[in-house]
Formats: sequence, structure tokens, C-alpha cells
Amino acid sequence: MTPTPGTAATPHRRTGELAFAAALIRTTNELVMNLPSLFLRLPGSLILAVMMLTTTTGQAAPGTEALDRQVAALGEKYSIVGLSAAAVRDGTVVWETYQGRADVTRGVPVTPETKFRIASISKVFTATALMQLWEAGNRPGAPAPSSPTGDSGGGRREPSRSVVGFDLDDDVSDTLGFKLRNPHHPDVPITFRQLLTHTASFADGAPYDDFLMFTYDHPNEAPAMSELLCEGGGFYRDGAVFSEHAPGTHYAYSNLGFGLLGTLVERLSGERFDHYCTRTIFQPLDLSCRFNPAELGVAHPLAVLYSSSGGQWEPRCDDYHGAAPPERLKDGYRTGWNALPCAPQGGLRASARDLARFSRVFTDPAFARKHHILRASTVTLMQSTKPLTLHRSEKLVPGELWIGHTGSAYGLLSLMFWEESGPLTVIVLTNGSKPGAEDGGWTPMERELVGTIVSGIRSMGSL
Repeated sequence: MTPTPGTAATPHRRTGELAFAAALIRTTNELVMNLPSLFLRLPGSLILAVMMLTTTTGQAAPGTEALDRQVAALGEKYSIVGLSAAAVRDGTVVWETYQGRADVTRGVPVTPETKFRIASISKVFTATALMQLWEAGNRPGAPAPSSPTGDSGGGRREPSRSVVGFDLDDDVSDTLGFKLRNPHHPDVPITFRQLLTHTASFADGAPYDDFLMFTYDHPNEAPAMSELLCEGGGFYRDGAVFSEHAPGTHYAYSNLGFGLLGTLVERLSGERFDHYCTRTIFQPLDLSCRFNPAELGVAHPLAVLYSSSGGQWEPRCDDYHGAAPPERLKDGYRTGWNALPCAPQGGLRASARDLARFSRVFTDPAFARKHHILRASTVTLMQSTKPLTLHRSEKLVPGELWIGHTGSAYGLLSLMFWEESGPLTVIVLTNGSKPGAEDGGWTPMERELVGTIVSGIRSMGSL
């Protein structure tokens, strides 16, 4: 099913980061795909029987035990390795559960502190960062949120400048510093809005994958975005990364587009993408999530991501064996050049509690205003009938309109969705599962988990 621009009839979870995973394996030597592990080789049913012995409930109200049991049963049904889930009502976490294993080999359970690489939900944070800069440049007398006294370490900065006003329908070429055009439509500009709505006419594919792999292998000597997007660039390949559709006319989900948006955030702010997000989103909201996992240390354990192969769970990402992730972004990083080493398209590590609090930016205008994240009018624009980055779905909870984003990569499935006209938000993070085949954009596991949580919370009344 191919949605038209603005409708986003199905959630999109493009996983075009397999090259990224291969580079991660090769660069960090942290993944142990070929090491024998007795636990990993146990039959799936026995693994789940062991994992489901571990169920942790957090700050949920009394009377949620039945819901905990129902969700645990679904964990067994869909062979979920580890699960972190939460429900928010009127800005308050009213239920949360943590089940299974964050690290199967080491026997580490999922806890409220466990961070997952949430994949494409990261795009909502990237869009928020860009929209903050859009607000700052279009609000007379407003201080630029991205004018720190200096970049907070790790990287050469582009010349600092105040945020200038830009319109969402402006050509991004002026900000990028090079002319960006689809060679099939050289007279049609590519705009901020098109990048935010996946209508910029990118096809991603092998050229993007190769560029991403090389970038991740050399994060502090990454090639400029123009090397992929401009004729004569080392990765241009006759413009193979562009589709034949004119910009603004066709929806095609693009991870490249959000790598470019991260680069635009750097160009507009003069600040490294991950540092900008930490300073203007994470810190004001008191979130412990980070785009750079090295900044998490060991205080915030990472969930290893698993996929099933031959009846075994194979680690695919974030298998650091309990050690702190290594620092990869160093002084050679060139801000405003290529933000893909920061993974604005899918690399945020966050917990269910982080996402529960962040989601309030879109459901509670007073909360967003209090913490200086976004104006109410901007939030309304982002989740309108022609949404920016967010998706609108009536198929997750049949007959109801829910808004949010999903993620899928290396075995992870994640979602953060809220009712359009109701008080409820649901967060689900899993680090490995057998979710069933997608139908209408959703797997049976996702539908059943969310449906069970929504029904359970609604049946509790006011708690």
C-alpha cells in the first residue's frame, strides 16, 4: 500500500540501515555473531519460559496486575526477547511493565533504566530540532536556541551564525551551501517540508547504503553530503539515489532525507547534531536519552537487539557485553558537513520513560511551552492532516485515529502513538520478537499489544 503525501495511511519503519549495522559490527568488534552461546541456542519456547520469570512493574497504579499478565502472555505468544512498555494518560504514566531480557547471554533483565536503539522514532526528535530552528528564525526578537557559547566538545565547528529565518517551502540549497537537485527535474527545488514529509524524491538504495557504511567507518573523516548528492561526487553514481518522481509529488520513505535534515540542523545552529538535541530537547525535558551512546556510560544499560535465525537469537546491535560504548565522534568531526555519524535517522537510545515524557510535547501544549520545546501552533502543524514526520493511522486501534511513529531495525520493533482526541499515549519497545507478517502497516504483535494495553487502561477508569 503506497500512501499519498500527507495521509501516511500506514506507519513506515524503513530499515535501510543494514549497511549501518554491518559497519557497526566491523568498526567496534563488539558483536559476537559467531561465538557459541548455550543460552542463545536453547529452543525458543524454553528461552521464553526463562525470560518471562522476570517481570518488573514500575510506578503504575494498583490494580494493573491483570494487564501485566495479559502482556506477559503476549510476550510468550510472540517470542518477545525483552519488552519495555508504558501508558500515559493526561500526562501521567499510569502503567508500565518491563519483561524479559535486555541481554540474553549475560542474563540481564529489562528494567526502567534500559535504553533501546529506537530506530525511526528518532526521526521525531530530528524533526523537533529542525522545527525549533524554524521557530527561532521566524519569531521576531526570539533568541536562537542554537547559539551556544561554543560547541560542547568533539568536533570542528562551522563558523557560528545566528539562526536566520527560513520558510518550510524554501530551497534547502541555500542552507546546505551546495545546489541540491534531482537530475531528472533540475529546475525543481528540494525543500525543508519535502524532507520532513518524505516527498523529496530520494530513492535511497545501494548508493545511500554504501555512503552510510563509509561514513560510519570514518565518522571523523566523513565525506560531505555533496559527495552523494551532487554530480562529480564520489558516491553520486549518475544520481542513482534520486527517483524519477519530481520533488513534492510522491511519498517515498527516506532515511537519507533525515540524515540531510540532521545536517541542516548543524548548518543552521553551528552545533553538532547530537549536542544540539541534548541541549535543547533532552536537558530541558530531563531526559537521559542520547544520540551518542558513549555518553550513556554504564549507568544506562543498552538492550542488545536480536533477530531470529535457525531457531536461535542472534545479537545484531548494541552488544557491548556490559562495557560502556566506545566514543567514536572525536575532534575530527566536521559540523555541518554530514550528520549521519550522529544517526539522526534512527540512532537514538532511549527508554520507555524517556519516550513517555517526550510524547507530552505533542499531547500537552502547556508542557511543551513550559519547557521551551515547541509552540502549540508548531505542534498542531506537525500532526495535522498533512503531518510533518509523524504518521496518522486508523489501523492500529481500529476505528480510532492515532498519531505517532514506529521504528524497526536489527530485530527491534518500537512505537510511540497517542490518541488524536483522547488522553492516552502508548509506548512499546521490543529488542527481538516473532511479530507475524505486516498487514496494513502493522504486525499482529503490534496490534494485539496496543489493543490489549488500551483496553486494559480504559477498563481501569480513573485509576
